[in-house]
Amino acid sequence: MDQLEELVGERTRHLKETNESLQVEITRRERHEHCLALQYEVTHVLADSTATSEEIITRILQIVCQSMNWDTGRLWTVDRFGQSFALRRRLEFRQG
Repeated sequence: MDQLEELVGERTRHLKETNESLQVEITRRERHEHCLALQYEVTHVLADSTATSEEIITRILQIVCQSMNWDTGRLWTVDRFGQSFALRRRLEFRQG
């Protein structure tokens, strides 16, 4: 009987480890799919030849913020000499 309990315990541990490994893989794949979808949306915005640069910046910030469930999006730029940062665009969102 002890051998049977030991075998059941060993198989249970193995199944638990396998399930944990599968959960990690599922999470990794879901994140990858999320990143691909975000990349597709941003590429679609960039391909719109009729949009101005300000419209493109605004739309990309919206896409990223909504995708990441962020309330605020900011675009900072660096001057051409690399000496200072400037806030170029700030967007506020209400999620939900």
